Amino acid sequence: MFKMLQVRNGELLEGAVLIGRIVCFGFLAGFTVSDIRFRKVSTSWLAMGGVMAAVYCLVFQREQWILSAMGLLTGALFILISRLTGEGIGYGDSIMISILGLYLGIWSLLEMLVITWCLVAIAAMIILVKKKYARKAAIPLMPFIMMGYVVMWGSEVFVG
Repeated sequence: MFKMLQVRNGELLEGAVLIGRIVCFGFLAGFTVSDIRFRKVSTSWLAMGGVMAAVYCLVFQREQWILSAMGLLTGALFILISRLTGEGIGYGDSIMISILGLYLGIWSLLEMLVITWCLVAIAAMIILVKKKYARKAAIPLMPFIMMGYVVMWGSEVFVG
């Protein structure tokens, strides 16, 4: 069975990638709801997502482990930023970025983060122009991470 999972051609790998993407989207959707409603995310769910990402990488992305490690290190940089800024970016968001870095690899993570930060900037400008919140108001980041992930995934599917 394990040997069959290592097949790199045909439908097995494509199916695994699709299932991985759907599961990741499910996690992000749950974290988004939690971040909006409670301003925090479950550490046990983050841990479970991290374990699942690690297993996925070990089984389906063995040749690209260096890219996954670099993605994980990028997330670790965000955890350091969270610490240095007194959670200007929440720990939950930073840990999720680490998990996504492990799962996606450095290049897809960076693509997703560029999209995410562009969406955050647009939302912040709209909020400031409408004067709904003070300049220092905190907005939940997880919805933008999810939207960045969806846009990145969509660009892979539709653009190639």
